[in-house]
Amino acid sequence: MSYTQIDNALWNIQLYIMTRYGVDESVRLMSPLRWWVDTGRASTTFLHGLVDVKPFVIGRLLVKGGSDQEIISRIRAKIEK
Repeated sequence: MSYTQIDNALWNIQLYIMTRYGVDESVRLMSPLRWWVDTGRASTTFLHGLVDVKPFVIGRLLVKGGSDQEIISRIRAKIEK
């Protein structure tokens, strides 16, 4: 797993959100996920799952909103099955 794969996965998720809600909203909606990954809190299992899951699945979970912890919990539940 390389940084490029992770960055591409994050970009594809943001691109999904961007095409539906605009650039500014995509940055805002991606912030909890980017924080989780960029600060090193994401496990390798999480990162492998993030790369494997289709971008629209994660994008939809981000759009649901809630606190940062609720968003991360939803994504982790989906990825780390």
